[in-house]
Amino acid sequence: MGQTAEKSAFAERLRLALGRSAKRISTPAELVRQFNLRYTGKPVSPQAVQKWLAGENRPTQDKIELLAKMLGVSSIWLQFGIEQGPNGTPQRIKDIAVKDATEEELRLIGRYRRLSAYQQELVSGLIEQLALSANTSSEA
Repeated sequence: MGQTAEKSAFAERLRLALGRSAKRISTPAELVRQFNLRYTGKPVSPQAVQKWLAGENRPTQDKIELLAKMLGVSSIWLQFGIEQGPNGTPQRIKDIAVKDATEEELRLIGRYRRLSAYQQELVSGLIEQLALSANTSSEA
């Protein structure tokens, strides 16, 4: 099986999720080990993982779901590059240019990205509440 645009895009998302993961999986061998510790089916080989990362092959749906859970991302995003919006509708993830951000803000963004999806949701909710509280205070 050769490399296709879909396989290449999956490989890029997998590498991105690995880089942002709090689990600190930095090598293909570590990914194989961590994956096989959690997977109840036939263990994956280092060659299979190398093909995932090189964009030569994609894992099956059950493996994608486990990878997503391990890395704290949605399986829909990992598989297709689509994130679900607040009302459950699919949205394409877009690169966000951070203009005029301070060094501290960029550092916080980096830390935020390493959080699990659940933790990111909690932080987002807290920020929304603080922003509402600040707006209410300034209007009074």
